[in-house]
Amino acid sequence: MAKVFIITGGTGGHIFPAIEVKKYLDRMNIKTYLGVSTKNTFNLNCDFTFESAPFKGQSFKNILKNLTKIIKGTFSAFIHMINKKPDSVFIFGSFASFPFFIPSLILKKKIFVFEQNSIPGLVTRIFSKFSEKIFVSFRETERFLKKKCIFLGNPVREIKLISRKEALSKLNIPEENRTIMFMGGSQGAKKLIEIAYEYSKITDDNVIVLAGKFYDEFKERFKNKNFFIFPFREDIENFYSASDIVVSRAGAGAVFELLKIKKKAIFIPFPYAADNHQYFNALFAKKMGTFRIIVEKELTPEKLLKEINELYKEKEKFSDIPDWKKILKKEILECFLY
Repeated sequence: MAKVFIITGGTGGHIFPAIEVKKYLDRMNIKTYLGVSTKNTFNLNCDFTFESAPFKGQSFKNILKNLTKIIKGTFSAFIHMINKKPDSVFIFGSFASFPFFIPSLILKKKIFVFEQNSIPGLVTRIFSKFSEKIFVSFRETERFLKKKCIFLGNPVREIKLISRKEALSKLNIPEENRTIMFMGGSQGAKKLIEIAYEYSKITDDNVIVLAGKFYDEFKERFKNKNFFIFPFREDIENFYSASDIVVSRAGAGAVFELLKIKKKAIFIPFPYAADNHQYFNALFAKKMGTFRIIVEKELTPEKLLKEINELYKEKEKFSDIPDWKKILKKEILECFLY
């Protein structure tokens, strides 16, 4: 039986695609081991954890401190790989994957890189030089890497939509008015929570907010008859089904979920994302669906209302996204693992 290490950072943008690939490989009778960095924001059950830390944008003192974590993580990676003897290592982007770079090369393991964002980070650029295949969510990513890439899309979770009426009933939200959902990814986004509350004051729209880790901070502070705030929830299909329009950060996971379910959205890219990749995620997504972009420095409740009104009337138009499972089977399972 083939064995595969799936290595990912601890945030939703990396964890969720890694889990979907793991589920698919498990069904193909391939033994998988999920390794997640110790910065695991979901307390996820995994096969092992490892230490890792970033270098970019760090002070000299933190670089030295983080270097120690990288060395520990690399040593841990060696131990896991020697004990479990994987045939291949699947890398899901982010600095967190770096400790598996040297062990994979020394132990001569096949490396497969999965890049979720439009602009690849440093670790992806390093791994890609030694990889068997590079899988990208956005076609435009290929120009940043010096190897041919395979357009996979993003392996997003399965979402089964229900009727708007049923979804609103489940969430205990009235169905008479439009419903606008604000979400900031698995971590939440303070700016979007604040703008959502201000927006609820100038409209009769139902305003749903998925506040993530900021739920406890805002649940008592922000109250309005048409303002509904929730923590991070697994039943995302209820929220998508209830919403007429979504206002979201532009992480690759959110972009591809919205493309998959063909839901109109306005992206507010996180301005401090590495290499401004969220803006480019949104820009490339706009070519594929009925989406709009507002940069954060221009974001006001009034501008948002104007964009929502126009988008609400706009005719839907969405491109189909790739069948990532079919592509993965063709490019990896049949060619390398059997």
